[in-house]
Amino acid sequence: MRKFYFSTIAFLILHVSFVNAQSETYQSLLKVADSLYKIKEYKKSTYAYTWAFRVNSYRSTLKDRYNAAKAWSMNFTPDSAFFHLYKMAKQGNFSDYDKLINDPAFTPIHLDARWPNLTKIVKVNSDKTEANLDHSLKKQLDTIHDNLVYWHGKLDSLKHHDPKNTLAFAKLNKAVAVKDSLYKDIITDLWKSLGWVGQNVVGKKGRDAQFILLKFASLYTQKKYLPLFKKAVKEDFATLEQMAIIDDIMAIKQGKKQIYGTQVGLDNKGTYFLQPIEDPSKVNQLRAEIGLQPLNDYLKSYGLSY
Repeated sequence: MRKFYFSTIAFLILHVSFVNAQSETYQSLLKVADSLYKIKEYKKSTYAYTWAFRVNSYRSTLKDRYNAAKAWSMNFTPDSAFFHLYKMAKQGNFSDYDKLINDPAFTPIHLDARWPNLTKIVKVNSDKTEANLDHSLKKQLDTIHDNLVYWHGKLDSLKHHDPKNTLAFAKLNKAVAVKDSLYKDIITDLWKSLGWVGQNVVGKKGRDAQFILLKFASLYTQKKYLPLFKKAVKEDFATLEQMAIIDDIMAIKQGKKQIYGTQVGLDNKGTYFLQPIEDPSKVNQLRAEIGLQPLNDYLKSYGLSY
């Protein structure tokens, strides 16, 4: 009996070790595949995705399969691209219709006879998802999203175009702070009861309202809810780009240099400037790894160059 007991324990330990090693290999191969894709080595990227799925017993997330489909499409291998896309649409109920039809990576397969049927399936999935949203909560978060964007945009515009009007800025800043506090109470109560709410419940705008609230929150609030936000990124309820923005904002607030170059400041003359970057030689590489455009392209909208 004792021999059987120890044999069983040994088997379970070996099984867990194997599963952990399998998962680590899978994640490593995904990183390789993604890196190869970003430098336009599409064929090599497809090989890495294929091996990643093999070592993981052909299990994958929708996000990983979507990225693999992009690589196959850009490699002008439509059969493999559609294999992953149809698997996502039919078995995974992929529903991000707007993302699919607007993704330039799929332009090479737009004229394929299978494309209209694929997009039709995804549109049906999208409509079903929309019908299942929490519309009451979605409406509330959509309103918070629009108000945060509007009032912080107005604050930024005033500081940029009329920097000497300190009285008007102080008055507006106070009003915005009151609104921020109200929205913070609403959203943090939501986080305490439900956690970070994904687009599958409140849509993209509702999802992004939570990020924008965190973006403009105090450092104390950001630190408090950072683990929740990181979990949301991991679950695809928030984006890597949003994670980079939060990382940069928190670094600057703590007197450090930003990593990804997402933060632009305004001096007392209303002139934009790029906040200091930790490693300028690597910033574009780091931005590319998470899907951000080159820094110089980003800065053009502020009238800056890098």
